[in-house]
Amino acid sequence: GSSGIRVELAELVDRVYLPGRQGSLQVEMLAATRAAGRIPYVIDGTLQEIRNELDAGRPVVVLQNLGVAAIPKWHYAVVVGIDTERDDIVLRSGVDERRVTSIPTFLRTWRRSDYWGFVVLRPGDLPTDVDRERYLEAIAALEKTGRNVEAATAWNAVLRTWPRDRVALFALGNIELAAGNNAEAEGYYRDIIGSGS
Repeated sequence: GSSGIRVELAELVDRVYLPGRQGSLQVEMLAATRAAGRIPYVIDGTLQEIRNELDAGRPVVVLQNLGVAAIPKWHYAVVVGIDTERDDIVLRSGVDERRVTSIPTFLRTWRRSDYWGFVVLRPGDLPTDVDRERYLEAIAALEKTGRNVEAATAWNAVLRTWPRDRVALFALGNIELAAGNNAEAEGYYRDIIGSGS
């Protein structure tokens, strides 16, 4: 919802819930995000990166293990706030719209998932601490779903950040070629040759 897409809970559950596993896998969470025309970007697992994304107005989906190693209880939550004065983190968790947990407890349960989490980006937005390669892979995964318009917007954002990026130029050329825009595709391919790196 924070990325501008309205999705009903039942529809979201249908996209990500695996009855046989009685839950959702990370791959389903990322795929559902792409199906909605958004870019799921897996963050570096640090509290600072969560804080940076929150400051940019983006909540962070995290995977926690609320059980123990021998008896895991995997759980997704959405980090919506950090209160450093009280040493608390605020989550949307299950049916709880506001679950306040101490930062040390949160970090302990998050560590059990190897600090896995992601943000949902609108096409054209970049994460606050962008890893170029990981971001390019996230856009390419979106493009593979057939979301060429959204992917083109994201590839153009890459060019604004890294002018002459050959991967983005090639991807945009391919999108134009697939749309039958041969002259535009040729322009992107020629830009690759001229980029020299």
